[in-house]
Amino acid sequence: MSQSLSKNVLIRLFQSEDMPLLGELYQSVTINKHAVFWWVGDEANWCNVYCAFEQGKMIAKGQVSIINVVPPNRSQENKTLYICEP
Repeated sequence: MSQSLSKNVLIRLFQSEDMPLLGELYQSVTINKHAVFWWVGDEANWCNVYCAFEQGKMIAKGQVSIINVVPPNRSQENKTLYICEP
């Protein structure tokens, strides 16, 4: 799966050939000593790893995982999104 947000930015799942670009992104992010960088994990996890590319460089990486599904008959007031930060 891939999606182009603009003519310059492409978003798609992480692939093994992206490792060198991931290393470059890691180096640029961790220059800041307070940065937290989540590695992509084992290949079995890559189905949850989305990356953004611009002009041949990886500019962002995110990991997505569904942890709970709200049943369709649940009232609107109970459909709250929780975001947990470390």
